[in-house]
Amino acid sequence: MRVRIKATPPGEAPEHIRAAWVGLELPIARPWHGSQRAVGFGVLHGPKSLLGQWIAYFLGRGHTETGYIVDADQAVELLAAKSPQAAAWWREHAAGWIAPGRQLLFSADECEEIPEPEKAVDRYTFEFSGGRRQRAMIARALACDPQLLIADEPTTALDVTTQAEILDLIRRLQKAHGMAVMFITHDLGVVAEIADEVIVMYNGKVMESGPVDDIFHAPRNDYTKMLIGSVLKLERKAEIRLRRPPIPQDAQPVIEVRDLSMHFRSGKSTTKAVDGVSLSVLPGETLGIVGESGSGKTTMGRCLLRVYEPTGGRIAYRRADGSVVDLLSADKPTLRACRREIRMIFQDPVGSLNPRMTVAQIVGEPLRVAGLAEGKDLDDRVADLLAQVGLDPAWRERYPHAFSGGQRQRIGIARAIALNPRLVVADEATSALDVSLRAQMLDLMMGLQDRLGLSYVFISHDIGVIRYMCDRVAVMYRGKVVETGPTEQVCDAPTHPYTRALLSAIPRPDPRARSIHNRHRYAG
Repeated sequence: MRVRIKATPPGEAPEHIRAAWVGLELPIARPWHGSQRAVGFGVLHGPKSLLGQWIAYFLGRGHTETGYIVDADQAVELLAAKSPQAAAWWREHAAGWIAPGRQLLFSADECEEIPEPEKAVDRYTFEFSGGRRQRAMIARALACDPQLLIADEPTTALDVTTQAEILDLIRRLQKAHGMAVMFITHDLGVVAEIADEVIVMYNGKVMESGPVDDIFHAPRNDYTKMLIGSVLKLERKAEIRLRRPPIPQDAQPVIEVRDLSMHFRSGKSTTKAVDGVSLSVLPGETLGIVGESGSGKTTMGRCLLRVYEPTGGRIAYRRADGSVVDLLSADKPTLRACRREIRMIFQDPVGSLNPRMTVAQIVGEPLRVAGLAEGKDLDDRVADLLAQVGLDPAWRERYPHAFSGGQRQRIGIARAIALNPRLVVADEATSALDVSLRAQMLDLMMGLQDRLGLSYVFISHDIGVIRYMCDRVAVMYRGKVVETGPTEQVCDAPTHPYTRALLSAIPRPDPRARSIHNRHRYAG
């Protein structure tokens, strides 16, 4: 069996696409309800995921032909334990069969490397990490022993080490089950690592298709060349950073963290999400925080704004007038004033924007709440902020659903800079974007940094993004900072074995240099 990849940025509509694998076409207007096995599909409309969904529908409706897996965070029902999930999937796709016993579920889970499957099968899905939830989705997709596995962005929300494990798992299962795989993704590094053939889509049309080596080393279409150029751009330091004068290392830090701890208690157990973290950020500097899921990156970032009440430590923030405030012991009025100078950009450009508010209301809310502007002055400030992030001010009366993912993230950035902050905490600000939009967003943030004198704490699991944008990087593992230093030093000559394992798990955008299946494992 071969792996076939469809590579395209999110939201591209597969419009007027036809394929006839054995000469049979099925029009959308007449869904296939008969007992025959559908082997083709007709005209499709909607985002690229619909391509996989319709194939799964036609090939798998009422049969055991097709397994379909997607982003586990959105697909797994939070109110159902894994056992009902897999059983429900079995009953739907194997009509007339007896519902499987628990032993069948155990064997499926064991295949997917979930520890203690006889216990895990009765747990709820919110008790699992992102990687384990994705394994549960794979187990469900394989419950009917499919001939075709359609994987729709199954690794998009995962860190590089968990992503590498999932890709290894899919490859092993493909060989064991003898099934074909259709892998839908916007990550060209993943495409280069696992694909045999590639289809590149744009604006609902197939721009180019062929063997993976031809696509990467001899692309014919301009759009394909642009995509590959965008991902290669993130393999090196940004030009805007290379031209900037060095940051004085003797400057007083904007924020200095010492022995920060954040422990979560549940019954008799305690989770040390952040465990003795120390770091500092200089004026105009970008400090990258990198690590796998569960390393404490996001928790640490939220502690900086005291969204969480840290268990211990010190967060010394230097205000514009030179005074130093310990954010952990600050009273409410002082903390409120400091939060005007420390803002946050959130990971999800969809979930972080209120769908009931217009863009003008979203961007203007910090100014209105702070009492800094109202009426025409507020409207003018909102228009100026939208212009700064590259959006047409005339769009400010629209609602978030009218914008693309990249445009929504720009709205989030406009909201973050509305109060002229000195420090911005960006939590996975580009992880939901495709590679071409990712580079644009990073360039935008660096341009704003230089114009407004911002400092960034940039949280990411994408080493390419860290390398492209950050001046220094701190590597976190299980709540601790295990390595810190200049970005080039940490990325090119890491000293800690965990950092080496993290770097070795990065998929390279070159099918001739596949390496993640032989990556370094860290057993600490």
